[in-house]
Amino acid sequence: MRRPALSRAPTGMDAALVDAGARRADWMDKTRELILPGIHYFQVVFTLPDRFSRLILGNRRVLYRLLFRSAWQALRHELLKQGIDPAAVLVLHTWNQELGHHPHVHALVPGAGPSANPDNDPCWVVAQDASFPNRREPFLVDIKQLGRTFRDRFVRGLGMLLRKGSLQLPDEWSQLHDSRVRRAWLKALRQSDWNVFISGPPTSL
Repeated sequence: MRRPALSRAPTGMDAALVDAGARRADWMDKTRELILPGIHYFQVVFTLPDRFSRLILGNRRVLYRLLFRSAWQALRHELLKQGIDPAAVLVLHTWNQELGHHPHVHALVPGAGPSANPDNDPCWVVAQDASFPNRREPFLVDIKQLGRTFRDRFVRGLGMLLRKGSLQLPDEWSQLHDSRVRRAWLKALRQSDWNVFISGPPTSL
Protein backbone atom coordinates (compact mmCIF):
# COMPACT_ATOMS: atom_id res chain seq x y z
CA MET A 1 0.00 0.00 0.00
CA ARG A 2 1.41 3.34 -1.02
CA ARG A 3 1.80 5.90 1.72
CA PRO A 4 0.07 9.22 1.09
CA ALA A 5 2.35 12.10 0.13
CA LEU A 6 2.89 14.56 2.93
CA SER A 7 2.42 18.25 2.34
CA ARG A 8 2.44 21.36 4.44
CA ALA A 9 1.04 24.81 4.16
CA PRO A 10 3.48 27.51 3.00
CA THR A 11 4.97 29.58 5.78
CA GLY A 12 6.26 33.12 6.07
CA MET A 13 9.78 31.74 5.68
CA ASP A 14 8.79 30.15 2.36
CA ALA A 15 7.44 33.48 1.13
CA ALA A 16 10.60 35.25 2.25
CA LEU A 17 12.81 32.75 0.43
CA VAL A 18 10.76 33.04 -2.75
CA ASP A 19 10.89 36.84 -2.52
CA ALA A 20 14.65 36.80 -1.91
CA GLY A 21 15.16 34.45 -4.84
CA ALA A 22 13.09 36.67 -7.12
CA ARG A 23 14.96 39.79 -6.05
CA ARG A 24 18.31 38.05 -6.57
CA ALA A 25 17.31 36.91 -10.06
CA ASP A 26 16.13 40.43 -10.91
CA TRP A 27 19.42 41.89 -9.65
CA MET A 28 21.42 39.40 -11.73
CA ASP A 29 19.41 40.22 -14.85
CA LYS A 30 20.02 43.95 -14.39
CA THR A 31 23.72 43.36 -13.68
CA ARG A 32 24.13 41.33 -16.88
CA GLU A 33 22.90 44.35 -18.82
CA LEU A 34 25.93 46.29 -17.53
CA ILE A 35 28.46 43.82 -18.99
CA LEU A 36 30.15 45.22 -22.10
CA PRO A 37 31.28 42.89 -24.89
CA GLY A 38 34.99 42.65 -25.63
CA ILE A 39 36.04 43.94 -22.19
CA HIS A 40 38.08 41.94 -19.67
CA TYR A 41 36.41 41.72 -16.26
CA PHE A 42 38.14 40.92 -12.98
CA GLN A 43 36.92 39.66 -9.62
CA VAL A 44 38.49 41.51 -6.71
CA VAL A 45 37.98 40.35 -3.11
CA PHE A 46 38.70 42.58 -0.12
CA THR A 47 38.94 40.72 3.19
CA LEU A 48 39.36 42.13 6.69
CA PRO A 49 41.81 40.49 9.11
CA ASP A 50 40.21 38.00 11.51
CA ARG A 51 41.29 40.13 14.47
CA PHE A 52 38.41 42.51 13.74
CA SER A 53 35.69 39.85 13.92
CA ARG A 54 34.39 40.47 17.45
CA LEU A 55 34.61 44.24 17.06
CA ILE A 56 32.62 44.08 13.82
CA LEU A 57 29.96 41.79 15.30
CA GLY A 58 29.25 44.46 17.90
CA ASN A 59 29.17 47.24 15.30
CA ARG A 60 27.86 45.55 12.17
CA ARG A 61 26.11 48.39 10.41
CA VAL A 62 28.81 51.04 10.76
CA LEU A 63 31.79 48.74 10.11
CA TYR A 64 30.21 46.89 7.19
CA ARG A 65 29.57 50.32 5.68
CA LEU A 66 33.21 51.27 6.30
CA LEU A 67 34.42 48.02 4.69
CA PHE A 68 32.26 48.61 1.62
CA ARG A 69 33.32 52.24 1.29
CA SER A 70 37.03 51.45 1.80
CA ALA A 71 36.97 48.75 -0.88
CA TRP A 72 35.39 51.11 -3.41
CA GLN A 73 37.69 54.01 -2.50
CA ALA A 74 40.76 51.78 -2.92
CA LEU A 75 39.59 50.54 -6.31
CA ARG A 76 38.69 54.03 -7.44
CA HIS A 77 42.04 55.47 -6.33
CA GLU A 78 44.13 52.84 -8.13
CA LEU A 79 42.06 52.91 -11.33
CA LEU A 80 42.20 56.70 -11.48
CA LYS A 81 46.00 56.36 -11.43
CA GLN A 82 45.57 54.35 -14.63
CA GLY A 83 43.62 57.23 -16.14
CA ILE A 84 40.36 55.25 -16.01
CA ASP A 85 37.06 56.66 -14.78
CA PRO A 86 36.29 53.64 -12.57
CA ALA A 87 33.19 51.49 -12.28
CA ALA A 88 32.43 48.29 -10.38
CA VAL A 89 29.67 46.13 -8.98
CA LEU A 90 30.32 45.36 -5.29
CA VAL A 91 28.66 42.75 -3.08
CA LEU A 92 29.15 42.40 0.69
CA HIS A 93 29.50 38.88 2.13
CA THR A 94 29.50 38.50 5.89
CA TRP A 95 29.94 34.73 6.31
CA ASN A 96 32.15 32.02 4.83
CA GLN A 97 31.05 28.64 3.48
CA GLU A 98 31.25 27.14 6.98
CA LEU A 99 28.90 29.89 8.26
CA GLY A 100 31.69 31.50 10.24
CA HIS A 101 31.86 35.27 10.48
CA HIS A 102 34.10 36.39 7.62
CA PRO A 103 33.27 39.87 6.27
CA HIS A 104 34.57 40.54 2.77
CA VAL A 105 33.57 42.37 -0.38
CA HIS A 106 33.45 40.90 -3.89
CA ALA A 107 33.85 43.36 -6.75
CA LEU A 108 33.30 42.81 -10.46
CA VAL A 109 35.58 45.33 -12.18
CA PRO A 110 36.13 46.07 -15.88
CA GLY A 111 39.76 46.38 -16.92
CA ALA A 112 38.98 49.39 -19.08
CA GLY A 113 36.73 52.41 -19.03
CA PRO A 114 36.10 55.99 -20.08
CA SER A 115 39.06 58.29 -19.68
CA ALA A 116 39.29 60.16 -16.39
CA ASN A 117 40.91 63.00 -18.39
CA PRO A 118 38.84 63.22 -21.59
CA ASP A 119 40.45 66.51 -22.63
CA ASN A 120 43.94 65.02 -22.70
CA ASP A 121 43.58 61.27 -23.20
CA PRO A 122 41.80 58.90 -25.60
CA CYS A 123 38.13 58.54 -24.76
CA TRP A 124 38.61 54.87 -23.82
CA VAL A 125 41.49 53.61 -21.65
CA VAL A 126 42.62 50.01 -21.05
CA ALA A 127 44.50 49.20 -17.84
CA GLN A 128 48.21 48.65 -18.40
CA ASP A 129 50.98 47.26 -16.18
CA ALA A 130 53.54 50.06 -16.05
CA SER A 131 56.13 47.70 -14.53
CA PHE A 132 55.85 45.25 -17.44
CA PRO A 133 54.84 47.19 -20.59
CA ASN A 134 55.15 44.05 -22.77
CA ARG A 135 52.78 42.06 -20.59
CA ARG A 136 50.22 40.12 -22.64
CA GLU A 137 47.92 38.91 -19.87
CA PRO A 138 44.98 41.16 -18.93
CA PHE A 139 45.88 43.55 -16.12
CA LEU A 140 43.83 45.59 -13.65
CA VAL A 141 45.97 47.22 -10.93
CA ASP A 142 48.99 46.40 -8.79
CA ILE A 143 47.63 44.00 -6.17
CA LYS A 144 50.06 44.96 -3.39
CA GLN A 145 49.37 48.64 -3.80
CA LEU A 146 45.62 48.00 -3.92
CA GLY A 147 45.83 46.08 -0.64
CA ARG A 148 47.79 48.86 1.03
CA THR A 149 45.39 51.52 -0.19
CA PHE A 150 42.44 49.44 1.09
CA ARG A 151 44.19 48.96 4.46
CA ASP A 152 44.99 52.66 4.82
CA ARG A 153 41.44 53.77 3.92
CA PHE A 154 39.88 51.33 6.38
CA VAL A 155 42.29 52.15 9.22
CA ARG A 156 41.79 55.87 8.65
CA GLY A 157 38.02 55.48 8.82
CA LEU A 158 38.27 53.21 11.85
CA GLY A 159 40.38 55.80 13.66
CA MET A 160 37.79 58.50 12.97
CA LEU A 161 34.99 56.32 14.31
CA LEU A 162 36.96 55.55 17.46
CA ARG A 163 37.81 59.19 18.11
CA LYS A 164 34.15 60.17 17.70
CA GLY A 165 33.02 57.45 20.09
CA SER A 166 30.85 55.90 17.37
CA LEU A 167 31.70 52.26 18.20
CA GLN A 168 30.68 49.91 20.97
CA LEU A 169 33.88 48.70 22.69
CA PRO A 170 33.10 45.71 24.92
CA ASP A 171 35.55 43.56 26.88
CA GLU A 172 39.15 43.76 25.63
CA TRP A 173 38.24 46.47 23.12
CA SER A 174 37.49 48.95 25.91
CA GLN A 175 41.19 49.83 26.18
CA LEU A 176 40.84 51.69 22.87
CA HIS A 177 39.14 54.48 24.80
CA ASP A 178 42.67 55.42 25.85
CA SER A 179 44.08 57.70 23.13
CA ARG A 180 47.67 56.44 23.54
CA VAL A 181 46.62 52.81 23.26
CA ARG A 182 44.40 53.66 20.29
CA ARG A 183 47.19 55.45 18.39
CA ALA A 184 49.63 52.59 18.96
CA TRP A 185 47.03 50.02 17.88
CA LEU A 186 46.14 51.89 14.70
CA LYS A 187 49.83 52.34 13.86
CA ALA A 188 50.40 48.59 14.26
CA LEU A 189 47.52 47.84 11.85
CA ARG A 190 49.39 49.70 9.12
CA GLN A 191 52.52 47.58 9.51
CA SER A 192 51.20 44.49 7.73
CA ASP A 193 49.75 43.86 4.28
CA TRP A 194 46.06 42.99 4.09
CA ASN A 195 44.50 40.25 2.02
CA VAL A 196 43.26 41.39 -1.39
CA PHE A 197 42.67 38.88 -4.18
CA ILE A 198 42.39 39.61 -7.91
CA SER A 199 41.10 36.92 -10.24
CA GLY A 200 41.64 37.60 -13.92
CA PRO A 201 39.12 36.88 -16.67
CA PRO A 202 38.73 33.23 -17.75
CA THR A 203 40.98 32.15 -20.60
CA SER A 204 38.19 30.06 -22.11
CA LEU A 205 34.47 29.52 -21.64
